[in-house]
Amino acid sequence: MFSSKSKRGFLIKKIEERLKEESGEAGVLEEELVLEALSKTPNEPLNPETRVKIHLKLSGKYIKRAKDFLYGRNYVQASGRAWGTAQVVKALAARGRG
Repeated sequence: MFSSKSKRGFLIKKIEERLKEESGEAGVLEEELVLEALSKTPNEPLNPETRVKIHLKLSGKYIKRAKDFLYGRNYVQASGRAWGTAQVVKALAARGRG
């Protein structure tokens, strides 16, 4: 029989696998999928200031990934990741919705 701890570990592993799969298919960071899910919770959606902070951090990750691909001369991947810098715009829009 599984212990509570091993059940939790199994569940976490399955969630991580699903996040990785979904983010790969969508071409976004796993964190962005979690952010969008949390933003849609009916009882306590994320407040605008928290969304701004998270979007700004995500933007930094997208910029770093784009630079890494550029340095590696993988221009297709670099351009694909560069769109993520639009997270800054999302952050500013979220701030404005306050």
